[in-house]
Amino acid sequence: MKQHVIVLLIASFLAISSLGIGVTVITNASGITEEDNDTCEYDITVFKYYDENQNGIYDEGEEGLEEWYFELYGKGYENGDDRDHPPWYYLASGYTDSDGYLVFEDYQCGFPNDEIGHYKVREYIPEGWYNTGSAVYPTVEEVEETEVSITENGDMEMTILNGEGDYDRYVEDSFWLREPMTVEFGNAMMDGEITVYKYYDMNENGMFDEEEDYMLEDWMFNLWTTDDEGEPEEIIANGTTDANGELVFEEVYPGDYIVQEELKEDWEHTTDLLQPVTVYPVEESEVWFGNIQYGDITVNKYHDLNYNGERDEGEPWIDGFAFQLWEADEEGNPVETIGDPVITTNGTYTFEDLVAGDYIVEELPRQVLEEECCWLPTTEVLQHVYVKPGGEYNLYFGNVQGGRIEGMKFLDIEADGNFDVGLDKPLMGWEINLWTVEDGVPGEIIETTETNRDGMYYFNCVMPGEYFVQEEMYEGWYNNTADILHVYVEPCETTTDIDFSNCMYKQIYGIKFYDENMDGEFNEEDWVLEGWEINLWNEIDGEPGEIIETFYTQPNGYYYFEGLKVGTYYVQEEVPYGWDNTTESVVKIRFNCCSPKAIINFGNYEFPEITINKFNDVNMDGVYSIGDGDYLLADQTVNFDVLGDFEGVQVFAETLGVEGSYNFLVPVGDFNVTEVLDIGWLNTTPLWQEQTLGPGDHWEVWFGNIEYGDLEVYKFHDENMDGYYDEGEEMLEGWTFNLWNTTDEGQPEAIIATNVTDEDGLAMFESLESGLYAVQEIVQDCWFPTTEDIQYVEITAGNTSELWFGNVPGGCIEGYKFCDVNMNEEFDDDECGLEGWKIHLYRYYHSEPIGPSAVALEYIGNTTTDENGYYSFCCLEPGEYMVEEEMMNEWYNSTQDYYFVDVYPEQWTRADFGNYRYGDITGWKYCDFNMNGEFDECLDWPLHGWEIQLWEADVEGNMIGDEPIEVEYTDNWGIYRFEDVGPGDYVVREVLGPCGWTNTTDMEVHVRMGCVEEVEVYFGNYRQSYISVKAYDYEMTEPVVGLELYLWEADEYGEPIGDGPIDEGVTGEHGYYIFGMYDPGYYVIESEDDHFVHVTLRCCTEYIILEYYDYNDDIHVNDTGLATDAKFE
Repeated sequence: MKQHVIVLLIASFLAISSLGIGVTVITNASGITEEDNDTCEYDITVFKYYDENQNGIYDEGEEGLEEWYFELYGKGYENGDDRDHPPWYYLASGYTDSDGYLVFEDYQCGFPNDEIGHYKVREYIPEGWYNTGSAVYPTVEEVEETEVSITENGDMEMTILNGEGDYDRYVEDSFWLREPMTVEFGNAMMDGEITVYKYYDMNENGMFDEEEDYMLEDWMFNLWTTDDEGEPEEIIANGTTDANGELVFEEVYPGDYIVQEELKEDWEHTTDLLQPVTVYPVEESEVWFGNIQYGDITVNKYHDLNYNGERDEGEPWIDGFAFQLWEADEEGNPVETIGDPVITTNGTYTFEDLVAGDYIVEELPRQVLEEECCWLPTTEVLQHVYVKPGGEYNLYFGNVQGGRIEGMKFLDIEADGNFDVGLDKPLMGWEINLWTVEDGVPGEIIETTETNRDGMYYFNCVMPGEYFVQEEMYEGWYNNTADILHVYVEPCETTTDIDFSNCMYKQIYGIKFYDENMDGEFNEEDWVLEGWEINLWNEIDGEPGEIIETFYTQPNGYYYFEGLKVGTYYVQEEVPYGWDNTTESVVKIRFNCCSPKAIINFGNYEFPEITINKFNDVNMDGVYSIGDGDYLLADQTVNFDVLGDFEGVQVFAETLGVEGSYNFLVPVGDFNVTEVLDIGWLNTTPLWQEQTLGPGDHWEVWFGNIEYGDLEVYKFHDENMDGYYDEGEEMLEGWTFNLWNTTDEGQPEAIIATNVTDEDGLAMFESLESGLYAVQEIVQDCWFPTTEDIQYVEITAGNTSELWFGNVPGGCIEGYKFCDVNMNEEFDDDECGLEGWKIHLYRYYHSEPIGPSAVALEYIGNTTTDENGYYSFCCLEPGEYMVEEEMMNEWYNSTQDYYFVDVYPEQWTRADFGNYRYGDITGWKYCDFNMNGEFDECLDWPLHGWEIQLWEADVEGNMIGDEPIEVEYTDNWGIYRFEDVGPGDYVVREVLGPCGWTNTTDMEVHVRMGCVEEVEVYFGNYRQSYISVKAYDYEMTEPVVGLELYLWEADEYGEPIGDGPIDEGVTGEHGYYIFGMYDPGYYVIESEDDHFVHVTLRCCTEYIILEYYDYNDDIHVNDTGLATDAKFE
């Protein structure tokens, strides 16, 4: 512990006067006391000043300190004090005035040998200050109070002591008062700190800007003391800034200093390298040093000969390009230009002295003369770079000279794809598109231009490479050249002759008309013809080649061929049979690019027509009358002679048409027709008839005949069940028909003939007399008539009558009655059918008398579902039915309980019925005696109080959820029950009990509910148990001790099995012995006296008592009663 001693040299000795403090003060050697010694009294003056240079001596100009607290003490004693070591007594206190003075007046002087007039002044030092007479600045914890001592020559000592009261520390100055005394106390504040901050001065303003400047690490600084002129004198400390850019010089003595930074190479300072700083006691002084390091960006401009965006070896540097430097944000977006644009020299330019930050260098377009080649960038024209302090960056800008594409758009008169001067015409104002090439096909349009008045278009300053040029077609135009052309552009070259040849589409139209006067002109008396076929042919080798389009004339008689290109065409009318043309039927047309259309009309007239009709004249009146029952004769051989005045032409017809008519065309003139009557036929009209025929006339000639009647009966498959034969419906072979004659009342009388249909479905009854007949079909199994099964027909002479009998096969209704476990109304693969359910069938009719909305049901019958839940109704007459399920008690339907279904021939219509029910899940929890996993009624027995859980599950039997949906506990009979369980999948789970139980059945059983009233799930368990044996002699009323026992496995009859006992033991002092643990089963206990006891060991300890009434007589009785708990002794 250090002390600082202030020595005050006393110049003279003064007389000692009374201290005047009411105590006895030590006198000199002659024993003078306060009462009789008033030799001298002096003032004690305290001067407190600020010791600016901390030299411990008051220097002129140093100011006094006001309001500092001092106390005055003097030595003396009271009765009882030790005179050899008198104590200090408090005398007075006070505060310095504005000049730093405090005066204690009129105190007695004294001399060391007298031990009177001895005083001390105590200065109390506030926090942060120290006495400059002390070499250290102790705190309360660092000092201890030390006795004041007097040196041999009488010098005074000042001691630093612990403070008391309101101040942490105080300083005492003791002395002998021999004259008026001034005690000086110099003070200064304690050490301070200097914190140096080093930062990157982004904007070079010499001030730290928090938003943009940042701190610099690892910079060296020196701390200098200063001389009287304030110049650096001596380095007293140094250090480097930390990661935060800070350096702290601690415990720096108050005063003036200089902090000097050591500037690094290539760095500039924005603040002074040497900065003065004044340190104040217990204060932190800050010094900020700003620096900046510049970076460079060098622009390199090169001729990118292969325009690949990279500078390759040998590619030259180019001059004369302008670049603009931009200040940028962090994302690389231009913010503000920096300076004016610059021009490259020798292909380069360097932007120097750049502060750290984001920049963009922009390449400016180069202006060239019209006859010069343009320059195009092959690299980005805006390049972003972040300049770090001292960084040097090279940016490369490539350029290549652009090329040119030009061509012409023209009207190609000859459509030959070439521009013929003086013939073809330029087209102005047409759009031409320039496309990129992507994977060999057009990518995207990068430029569009229009043709000028000369038909020319231009794409200037095009990046060298591969392109497509495409013309934009106008409606009604087509191109003779390709509408998109593949081109290559070379630097500073023009790609020419990219021409587009075009023409307008052509049109041919005209009128098809009936040329009444056959003059070849369309006149007022003529009329248009609709629906006539007009063909357009191309030309091959000067002749019509192929039909390229067909048009049928419209109601106004017009036809049109549009969208035709330049070329030669043939327009041809298709003249139908019976017509002739009055104009050319084929017309040749030649189109060039200037001929827009051609009008071609076609005139026609109709040949005269003769129709010969052969009919069965039922009433033989010579007139064809349907009302009389007359009909045309078909498929008969009939001969006619037809003669005209046109060179005696004869027409011979062997067979009439199927409708009994024969038609043919003839020229205009006079004609006669003669019937050649066949054998067996009689004419009812003249055999020879004549007529004069003009253009378009139609002469119908009627020849009436009569013969015996025939009846054709047709049997057909009436597929659409409309009661009529429709073309394409199948004729049925092998069906039997009976022909009945009738009574006068028109009722069937007797079968007169039977016939079977042939492969055409025809049953023929020939040579019938006139009269009323009935025809009956014999309906085959599972077929149903769509016409009456008995039909009546009137046979007339010479008439062949027809009857048509339509039939359809029956259809079927099928379906499943199923347990809809998931109630989704669908029969899923994992769901089962329900056996034994009745399904009812009704025929469904619309009840016309009541109205179309009313229905009538005819009960057909019922069936019962088989073991798969399947049912069917077959051989049903096509029509509408209702199928209905008959519900059972406690069942619910998830689908409709009835359906209206349509039955179609030879088709199966399906209608499923889904049902479900609520059921119970029950079962037993039992001790599985023989551990076979099955409940054996005579062996196993129930387990009470076991927990059984019911869980929801998926279709695979996996439990769902975190908790069971229900829990039950087995009753005294081991039975549990979950009631009214809804449809779905569940898992029944037993919770295995403690004490070594083992399951013999699955602990988790998947159960599907919804189909059964009750599901039983049994859980079997077992555990090994003890066999406890007690031997007791009831005669002697004492246990049998030391009895040897043997345990055998046994059969159910109690007979030992095996080669020997499986365990043995001897009863203890209480007569007990326990065998264990063993599986459930049959055992025999053998005692040493050769007696056997049959033991049935289930799932609990078996307690066996061997009773003896006279152990020596070896008489015992066994008790095999089941004990519920093991008893041990």
